[in-house]
Amino acid sequence: MNATLADILEQSKRLRINATLLKGQSLAALYPDPESRQCGDIDLYISRPDQRRRLIDALGIKSYQNHADGSTTFSYRGSMVELHPHLLDIHSRRAIKRLHLLKPVAVTMETELPGIGTVTIPAPETMLLTLSAHAFKHAIGRGIGLRQLCDIALVSKRLASEVDRAEMDRIFRAAGLERWNRMLYSFLTLRLGLPVESVPTAEEFQPNERLAVRLERIIARGGNFGQHGSGLISRKGVVFTALSFVRGIGFALSIAPREATACFFSLVKGRLGMRG
Repeated sequence: MNATLADILEQSKRLRINATLLKGQSLAALYPDPESRQCGDIDLYISRPDQRRRLIDALGIKSYQNHADGSTTFSYRGSMVELHPHLLDIHSRRAIKRLHLLKPVAVTMETELPGIGTVTIPAPETMLLTLSAHAFKHAIGRGIGLRQLCDIALVSKRLASEVDRAEMDRIFRAAGLERWNRMLYSFLTLRLGLPVESVPTAEEFQPNERLAVRLERIIARGGNFGQHGSGLISRKGVVFTALSFVRGIGFALSIAPREATACFFSLVKGRLGMRG
């Protein structure tokens, strides 16, 4: 996958396309042993539709799939690749406006990754926000997996000294995710052993057992735990995702109502746009 990514980035540089590496390999580099973090696919953020199209053509891709959230997936040299239209996985327009008023948000930086070379990745504050927001979307939708939670725990531990904690508090409040974060980090500290001092908040964090149990139940019935039951509806289909949102509507509205509502309507709008 590293060799495949290096090739894609070389093509993007040749075309003068700015590509930011998300999730997967950028997170694996923060693990004590990067090889222990299995990467499912290659995720890249490229903002402009015409640039995503040019890169696909340059790679010689003939078959690809567009999704309701605006992303595009295809297979290249045996690896699945997903091109994303947004750096921040936030759907609430009000939240996006507030976030862009904060200096550290939507910022990228360059780093060296072994076997790949120089790559652009989200800056620490941006990475922590996008991981939290993406985890919330999975928790209220298709299900959240333990790998996602391990990523957040390890990234928080590694980046705790590199972020302004007061600024992180402002970022999560602007995104409307402060209540979700209390639940998320209660689980990470009480169940996965994340040190309390590694929680990216300016105030002294107090884990809540009740919140940890509530998230634990959500994790157990979805994500990669396989306890979601069998049925005729594919877990990858839009119907399954929509039903998952409906099933978790009470939880979603009690934790992050603006983002949950915006996420659902964004999914519906994207699907209708694809049909049109």
